[in-house]
Amino acid sequence: EIARAERQKSLLSVAIVDLDHFKFVNDTRGHAAGDELLVDIAERWKSALRTVDLMARYGGDEFVLVLPDCMLEDADKVLKRLQTSATQGCSAGIASWRKGDTASTILARADKALYKAKQDGRGRIVNEIDDLVYNHKICYIMN
Repeated sequence: EIARAERQKSLLSVAIVDLDHFKFVNDTRGHAAGDELLVDIAERWKSALRTVDLMARYGGDEFVLVLPDCMLEDADKVLKRLQTSATQGCSAGIASWRKGDTASTILARADKALYKAKQDGRGRIVNEIDDLVYNHKICYIMN
């Protein structure tokens, strides 16, 4: 998708979504219940996404979404829709493709935004622009 966005000069957003307190579910209800929760959420989210969108499990309780032809503001709306459909709270970080990006660089920015969302109290969606504004404010205050 990155190559397509580069070739066609089109929009592309990538999000990393983390299920809040998933470890607690595994610890209190067992790994089978955790696995069922992952399957349930994946099915709910798949039905809420466009056919061109890609979703993959990224790690234990994290999913990556690749949203072609989707600007940050629209990606934010998609993630809010997914939050509403989930039976478990979730946090998300969103980044948009920039010329010269690799999968690693765009994922790193989405991950940084996710970290900020979790740091702010979970259940939040932060895009890389929000994160840049936040970091700029900190730098300004420190100077």
